[in-house]
Amino acid sequence: MGDGVGAVLVPILNETHMRRPLGVLAMDIDPAIYRYPSLSRWPISSRTADTLLVRKDGDDVLFLNEVRFQKNAPFNLRVPLTKTDAPTVKAVLGHRGIAHGVGLTVESAPGKGSVFCAILPYVKPVALIVDDDELALSVLGEHLGRIGVDVIPAVDGEKAIEALKEGHPHIVITDINMPEMDGFALLAALKQDSATSRIPVIVMTASDAQAREKALMSGADDFIGKPLEVEDFIPRVRRFVG
Repeated sequence: MGDGVGAVLVPILNETHMRRPLGVLAMDIDPAIYRYPSLSRWPISSRTADTLLVRKDGDDVLFLNEVRFQKNAPFNLRVPLTKTDAPTVKAVLGHRGIAHGVGLTVESAPGKGSVFCAILPYVKPVALIVDDDELALSVLGEHLGRIGVDVIPAVDGEKAIEALKEGHPHIVITDINMPEMDGFALLAALKQDSATSRIPVIVMTASDAQAREKALMSGADDFIGKPLEVEDFIPRVRRFVG
């Protein structure tokens, strides 16, 4: 059993010989399936908060669940116990009440556990929009601006790759048919690069079922039809940038 899986062992006893177990029932509990999803939704479902599950491990505080601000946190992310001003350290050392740290709060009571919240500063979402049609870029920018999303425009895939070297958008919205580097090539480049592979990508296509299927198979997160319909476009964008 790995570090990320909990186990419950239950003895199976003989009714007449209670001291002689017939066997043991072993149950694996994978926190990634049964506990961590609920932690990410409680106490609030928010893009700027985290609920943390930690434990004391030697001279460190060990993080047990996924967190937004650090990749591969479970059983990897540690805070030394010498960092006594950290809310995570205060909690495992038995401090009671509410502690405040840099973007972190914790409510803790001995024997009852601790609840952590990581409060991150608001960051205005940024969309990289890619289309060789300047009018389309302008229209997309107007619609995104109305919902509080800043825009980085690019006229083809190559210009989009250059823009990505200067900044890290929260979403990429790209047309398929473009000169130099089309949407499929851009999508492949994004998904092959670890620095950009997790950025959501929405592709814009006409009513071409094959193109849509190819885009989704290539790693696109969603698609929208062309010509653009605002009633369809905005909800799809909000799925990824809130």
